[in-house]
Amino acid sequence: MKNKKTITLSLLAGLLAVNSAIYANETFSYTGVNILNADDDIVGSAIGAKLYSDYFTTFESSFMLGVEGHLTYLGQPEANGVEYTQFAIGASLLAGYDFDWIKPYGSIGYSYWGAEASTSFSDVRDTGGTLSYGVGAFIPLGDSFALSADYIHFNEIAGSGIDVFSVGIALSF
Repeated sequence: MKNKKTITLSLLAGLLAVNSAIYANETFSYTGVNILNADDDIVGSAIGAKLYSDYFTTFESSFMLGVEGHLTYLGQPEANGVEYTQFAIGASLLAGYDFDWIKPYGSIGYSYWGAEASTSFSDVRDTGGTLSYGVGAFIPLGDSFALSADYIHFNEIAGSGIDVFSVGIALSF
């Protein structure tokens, strides 16, 4: 039985390699950290951070398809004596175009979120899921680094929409 599994996995890996050689011109990934400004419809804006990892396949036509996993800390905005803490963890599908000097893309995804509202008297926690969409770009700085900028809109986190603008640096490997 073990040999059949090994042969099956080898055949699948071989087919994927051949498929990539035929259709894909290049694959690349970026892992990075962006500093962000999250603008909440209810409580205003806050500074946070986004840790992400992207994987792209670029086709002969320079069209890019990719996936992203992210952990986004949306900061701690404060309003009317209430401090809010919000985060999101999710995945997105990415599509874009490789112009060599810039790699713009659009994204659509789904995120699990958590939020906490704290006062001097009590804490209230909430969790849920939300759709997200956005646009972004990488500007390569040689073979190993790139500048990164993006905009993401989370449809609903704790009852309000959140717009996130971020910039940072990414490592390519």
